Amino acid sequence: MAASAKWIWKVFAVGATVAAAGGVLASRPTGPAGAGPTKRFAPVAASCAPPRMLDLGMRTCRPCKMMLEVLAELDAEYAGRLRSEFIDIGEQPDQQERYGVRVIPTQIFYDRGGVEFFRHEGFLPKAEVLAQFERRGIDVSGRCQDSR
Repeated sequence: MAASAKWIWKVFAVGATVAAAGGVLASRPTGPAGAGPTKRFAPVAASCAPPRMLDLGMRTCRPCKMMLEVLAELDAEYAGRLRSEFIDIGEQPDQQERYGVRVIPTQIFYDRGGVEFFRHEGFLPKAEVLAQFERRGIDVSGRCQDSR
């Protein structure tokens, strides 16, 4: 194959890959480049694992403190149906880079399979947290009924 034909083939392959990724990433309105919706929170075994929200911030930040109150309410009201976790990036600075945090607080939403589907930067009221799961079709109001 001629050198110019190889070059054209490489450009086509890269273009097709970017186009395919664009369709997948379009559902994720915010977040760092490369994090993508396939970044997993943690491996899960069951389809009924609770969905998760990871909040990254610092205990000394006012909006972060407000998010901690939201997390406490969610934990109390949705125990076993929704899992939330807070990571203080002041105490664990490596987590800022790991999760691509640019602004605190940052919330990262994961479906029941541990796949990231949404990010938000700044304070997010409890009703809006719940609305994000609802928009994704994830019911946190009752226990998951495993159809296996």
